Amino acid sequence: GGSLLGVLAIAAYALVYAWIARHAGWPSAIAGATVTFLAVGLAAQPLLGLAGAALLVVVVLGVFLAASALPRLPDGGPPAVAPAWEIPGRVVAGTLVVLALTGVAEALGPGLSGVIAIFPVFATILTVFTHRRDGAAEGVAVLRGLLAGLYGTAAFFAILEVALVPLGVGAGFIAALAGCAGIQAVALALLRGRARQPAASASMAAR
Repeated sequence: GGSLLGVLAIAAYALVYAWIARHAGWPSAIAGATVTFLAVGLAAQPLLGLAGAALLVVVVLGVFLAASALPRLPDGGPPAVAPAWEIPGRVVAGTLVVLALTGVAEALGPGLSGVIAIFPVFATILTVFTHRRDGAAEGVAVLRGLLAGLYGTAAFFAILEVALVPLGVGAGFIAALAGCAGIQAVALALLRGRARQPAASASMAAR
């Protein structure tokens, strides 16, 4: 349940980051998004009282609304060449964030720790580095992909919660992974279809 709420918090995080990024740099965007993630995770705790299916519906609806509300920013041009230090920098930044979150989670209850546990560490690192190097539009594009992937993430946690006890750890995780993979494949196909539409429209306009 807590992890499903974390998916809802990630959706809010992505939405707030994208809108702040329209007018501000990545430090302001990441600060606002992180505060939003924590606020939504805390405010949504009463939803843990819902039945599993009802909670899943709420989370999926939240992800859909966040994805629909993402701003479309003008293309910033071709991506820049990544400097040599960027990959090591991502590794260091990701490690530091994981260590910080692990330390905080130990002091929280199971509901909040479930939310904190799925803070989008690596998506954050990728978004920030992309935003800094290539501009806000490319950073928002990363978040658009993140939101598309959240449907599978929500399915994974929902299936695991139902299947873990009757099927056991191994079979439960296999069932959850299979459900996640199927939904991710559908989401990826839809995302690619939407990406082709603007390109096709631009091609027709050029003619």
